[in-house]
Amino acid sequence: MRAAFRLGGVRRNRFERWAHAVSRTGIRLPSPRRTPFTFWYLVVLLISTIVLRSVGPDTARRLLEWSSTNVAELSEHPVRVLLFSALWLPGLIWAPYAVVYTVVLAPLERTVGARWTALVFASGHLLATLLTELPVAILLWLGHLGQQWETVLDVGVSYGVATTMGAALGLLLPRWRWPILAAIEAWTLLVLALHPDMTSAGHLIALNLGLLWWPLLSRRKVLGSIRPWPFQRAAEPERGPDTRPESRAAASVRPAAA
Repeated sequence: MRAAFRLGGVRRNRFERWAHAVSRTGIRLPSPRRTPFTFWYLVVLLISTIVLRSVGPDTARRLLEWSSTNVAELSEHPVRVLLFSALWLPGLIWAPYAVVYTVVLAPLERTVGARWTALVFASGHLLATLLTELPVAILLWLGHLGQQWETVLDVGVSYGVATTMGAALGLLLPRWRWPILAAIEAWTLLVLALHPDMTSAGHLIALNLGLLWWPLLSRRKVLGSIRPWPFQRAAEPERGPDTRPESRAAASVRPAAA
């Protein structure tokens, strides 16, 4: 028991040192108290990634097909697929999304709250999905697309993340906001030009849907209120009252207020 307690203490001290080092960079990690939506969403995505890695390939594919927001599933089970498609990660890689959620979702949630952040994310996931699948449904009905487009595999959180990113850019000071937005827009357009598919178009739509949330930030008086995190200064420790002898002496000779 004593050895286990020491081991636990060593691990706790290592974690505290690591968390302190991260905080010195200006990065604020998601937490269940300050950013519950971001934190628990990452937990759910971690669990779903472990599930897909644990089951067989056939079972994993059936789970993804059951959750896919394609034309066939949207026409029969719209609520189910719109909900469950946002619980899986493409490529079964969790760590990069943890970084993106920390840099994009968490700052917005700390500013506008969990409820509004969830609404921003959901609006992007829902609207970008429908705005990309509706043209596919029309082209299928007109006979301009093959039937394989009706059951294409389409899952993931990227539309919601792109919309949240577009909204979070509004938090930046204008001198940072516009160059970063222009760079992201240019990159998204380049990807669409190189890969003119439904997903690339959805990312462009989702990003610009996020800009429609800037009036919310303006009403809350947080539009253009922060710098990008690499340029934020870490919070300095609070200083207590100055107890040096010369400070007390100086205070004692101050004239009394009239």
